[in-house]
Amino acid sequence: MASGVPESGLKFSEIEETAEEFARTYQFNPQRDDIRELVEKLNGQFKLTSDPMYQDGGSMRAWRAGHFIIYLSPFTGVLRDNFTIAHELGHLNLHVPKYFEQNPTCEEVRVNRFGNDKPELQANRFAAALLMPNKAFTSIGQQTEWNIPALSAWFSVSQSAAQYRADFLRR
Repeated sequence: MASGVPESGLKFSEIEETAEEFARTYQFNPQRDDIRELVEKLNGQFKLTSDPMYQDGGSMRAWRAGHFIIYLSPFTGVLRDNFTIAHELGHLNLHVPKYFEQNPTCEEVRVNRFGNDKPELQANRFAAALLMPNKAFTSIGQQTEWNIPALSAWFSVSQSAAQYRADFLRR
């Protein structure tokens, strides 16, 4: 299944810059701030979904008027949800405006989490950069000798997200 939104024309490095600029614009510091409060600040809401298709991840509905709902699974924990929320914010910034531009008569869009199309990869990169900014993550990584449980705790993400980010930044 595809995400349901068009891909961004940005390179991955530009997506990382976009995520860090987004954080600066909304004065979001992932070590200090709760991403749920950022969503509320942006006119977003959360709902738990009972749809078995989304038990491992999330999805989002966004409206042209600017509000949106992020659907979270009742079976995932806070650390996993943090990445899911940041991932959906990636779609909101990178893909939803383009969708509405290409579909001027549509008033809402549903963004699916499953699949590995380019928008999904782009939203993952946005989420990683938003929650684990390059400079801060590299600095803490070096200080902890790239200890994944420590990085996970420091950045409030799952150990698999911290491992993926560490592997990517240490290449």
